[in-house]
Amino acid sequence: MPTGTLSTKITATNGRHFNDRLQKYVPEVMLGISKKTMLHVAGSFSNMHTKSVEWDGIYIYAKHRFYSKDNIHSHFRMAAFGQASYSRHYLQYDEIDLNADISGFQAGLIATQLKNKFAASATASFIKAIDNKSLHPEHPIKANEAFNYSLSAGYLVLPKEYKNFEQINLNIYTEFFGTNYNWQQGLFF
Repeated sequence: MPTGTLSTKITATNGRHFNDRLQKYVPEVMLGISKKTMLHVAGSFSNMHTKSVEWDGIYIYAKHRFYSKDNIHSHFRMAAFGQASYSRHYLQYDEIDLNADISGFQAGLIATQLKNKFAASATASFIKAIDNKSLHPEHPIKANEAFNYSLSAGYLVLPKEYKNFEQINLNIYTEFFGTNYNWQQGLFF
């Protein structure tokens, strides 16, 4: 994000579970602190855990670019990121999702290579759930740590040549991602 930029967004998710209409709303504020550092703060409101729409939790995400090698029509960049989340609810699934659904933290690295119209990105991170009490004590949650990874690539198809910023971009994009959960006592701790 450019320095001094302040952006807001709200994400809304709606669905059904049996006869229940489920709703989730996530308002988010994003700030470009400097040309190398950005910060996101978001909250979550839903009826995923209660009968009415109520406050679920909050998370904060920060990313800092620590390496850049920029050339004409190409660059290689690396960044470190971290996220912390607080949720007031119990876990329902063996999935570690820090978007205010559980309490925990995440730290990782991102590497991005751009060459002409082709871009590739690789991400790796460690994620840890904190205070992961199960909603159903008879079925305790066993996953509390995970290693996330992804590899994505895209190619700009149109426009063939940029003439102004109002042109529409068409990209071919693919992404592979995965998670290795630790089902034992501790992956790193």
